[in-house]
Amino acid sequence: MSKKNDLLSDVGTLGFFYQFRGIIAILIIFFAIVFFFMFRDINKEYKQYGYSGATDNIEYDKWTGEMIPKQEIETYSSNDKYITNSKGNQITVAQIETLVAQYETIQGEHMYVDDSNKESLDTICNTLLREYLDLNYILKPSEVSEKFYSFQVVGDYEYSYYSNFSASYELEYLVKEVFKKKYEKENNINEIKEMKSKEDNNRFYIKVIVFLVFMMFVGAICEIIDKKHKETMSVQNEEFTEDLSKVKLDKTTEETLNNMNGLEFEHFMKEILIKNGFKNVEVTKASGDFGADIIAFKEEIKYAIQCKKYSTPVGVKAIQEIMGSKAIYKCHIGVVLTNSTFTNQAEKLAKENNILLWDYKKLSELIQKANDN
Repeated sequence: MSKKNDLLSDVGTLGFFYQFRGIIAILIIFFAIVFFFMFRDINKEYKQYGYSGATDNIEYDKWTGEMIPKQEIETYSSNDKYITNSKGNQITVAQIETLVAQYETIQGEHMYVDDSNKESLDTICNTLLREYLDLNYILKPSEVSEKFYSFQVVGDYEYSYYSNFSASYELEYLVKEVFKKKYEKENNINEIKEMKSKEDNNRFYIKVIVFLVFMMFVGAICEIIDKKHKETMSVQNEEFTEDLSKVKLDKTTEETLNNMNGLEFEHFMKEILIKNGFKNVEVTKASGDFGADIIAFKEEIKYAIQCKKYSTPVGVKAIQEIMGSKAIYKCHIGVVLTNSTFTNQAEKLAKENNILLWDYKKLSELIQKANDN
């Protein structure tokens, strides 16, 4: 594929986004507002605990998962947090940490339990797991040697990541997981979270509905304004086109052209092109024209023409625009027409992409030919 075709493809894609820029802008605003409300609600929860927001250094209780108020971080202790075992006894974090520390003193980070400390570790686990946490376990011989063992939880939490443990850190992770889940269940933390989540979702949906209704109202107002504007512009264009058809072109001078605005210049060129033998000459709408101001036919060849009424040389931007509009309108030839001249860069880009450049000399020829007709 040539560089020319690649560039036209890129411009065509940009043209698609340009065509739907209004919808894209609304979607961007919509998601920005949605993100704003969600982030604000999240920050509101953190601020209740003294934090500035979600980006603050949030601290959580490693045993219960609860958020620690910021003002209590330095003095906070979870030692008094407790769960109730099957016998009705309250088991505190302090009691559990004491047994975990004893296990660590004996076993450390060793990957297997050996005969020398098997009995003492079993005693600790019996109290910690069976009595405190209502967990059953077995001592399982290692595949490495009959003298090595590991603890294996059976029943509840049998499939926990650390259900098979030997090292002290594995035991610590296991008991933290079990304690947290029991604590959440006993204190209805998950139910409270679900209720709060439903309330937050309901508030969020209401905000979304209100926003959508507001955007529909704004869209309706904009559509009415746009319709009125188009009707006004259409009347003005018809009146201006009618006036141009009555103009004696032999009296057209450079001063007359300079007094025209961009829209007047486009309609003026429409009349000039018609008198030069172009057929089905149409001025595109003022907005969303993708760079082509006039679409015209001559000898079954379709032209996309951009009109530039400049007092300075026309640059490369106009060439790039007509390249895109030529592809979008499926024209055979792209033209940039001006009452001025073109920069060297514009002439080079136009030559490489087969874009015709009609400067003030060509414009004079067209006007002269129109006068003769």
